[in-house]
Amino acid sequence: MRKIITFFVIAAIILTCPLTSMAASVNAEFVDGSGGMNIKERSASLVDGKLNTKWCTMEEVPYVIFKLPLKQSVTSYSLVTGNDTKTYMGRNPISWTLYGCNSTSVPNKDSLEWQIIHSVTDDTVIQPVNTTSYEFTLSQAAPEYQYYKFVVTDKNRTMQLAELILNIGGSSYISQNYITGSKGFNVRENADSLFDRNSGTKWCTAAVSPYVIFETSQPVSPTGYYIVTGNDNSQYSGRNPRSWTLYGCNSISIPNKDYTGWNKISSVTDDTVLKDVNHHQYYFDIPYDIPEYKYYMLSIDERNSNTMQISEFFINYSGADFSFSTSGGNSSENNSNSNSGTVSGLICGVCTGTGYRNNGEKCWACNGTGFVPQ
Repeated sequence: MRKIITFFVIAAIILTCPLTSMAASVNAEFVDGSGGMNIKERSASLVDGKLNTKWCTMEEVPYVIFKLPLKQSVTSYSLVTGNDTKTYMGRNPISWTLYGCNSTSVPNKDSLEWQIIHSVTDDTVIQPVNTTSYEFTLSQAAPEYQYYKFVVTDKNRTMQLAELILNIGGSSYISQNYITGSKGFNVRENADSLFDRNSGTKWCTAAVSPYVIFETSQPVSPTGYYIVTGNDNSQYSGRNPRSWTLYGCNSISIPNKDYTGWNKISSVTDDTVLKDVNHHQYYFDIPYDIPEYKYYMLSIDERNSNTMQISEFFINYSGADFSFSTSGGNSSENNSNSNSGTVSGLICGVCTGTGYRNNGEKCWACNGTGFVPQ
């Protein structure tokens, strides 16, 4: 008979996650781990903040060790299935253990300092589906640890996971996560840059009809949205979008751009609001009630030139907190329905993600990129 053995764990809840990047960069530092099937599927992929990468291994007892920037108390953690788990079923882990420790030096996998946080045996929760997150919630917060070790104690011949995410309590942050979109001029200018909360990166594309599809970690009712201009708009003018449409839906599965269930939320034609200035946010209000949607698509209907660029896009909703950093690490405009903002007081959440504190120090955020309000 299958059972779940817990140290602190009580229950697991299922959340849907995006197909690709949670963040442009992460501050959970990979320390050591078992090898993967190839260099692209190594164990470091488990904590790289990207859901389109995965750890895929045939090692007998796979493990990963990683370090947080500071000690944190975990209240839950999530395991995210690989991007092709439905095709290659049987690759989810069967049994595993999560450990923590506060060694004064980098611990190895056999260190006696490791303390069990949570163990699962003969799991029946994780399903053979693609890029889906399963959160395992602890009955009480674990002690604060800086080093963590994840060990798969039972598996089939091949095991894979896209991501391990540690969560702390007290955060109601709703992440907005990239799924797919028109390609940029290079990998650094793809549409996933729209959601990394850093205006020093951008989506820059020559696609004739650019689009991006993304999701929120839980459905929200949009009250407006933010567009942030690129980091070099003043130098390369005419790259702002001219006309666009925002759509939403609640598809059972991840929708593509041709999905017939998209509902128009808002559209702008022949825009005159966006200016050729760098790192500047513009707020577009939605003056009517919108249902809660999980999936969103921004379709650029017209460009001002052959090149279109945006650095950030954010759906606003009741209780949302939108802030972003520049490439230099200085916190920029916060959630305000005007075109001029003030520096927001921010703290960092606790898992992979990216961002900066007000003092320029890098931080990371729960459930993807962004900030948690103070």
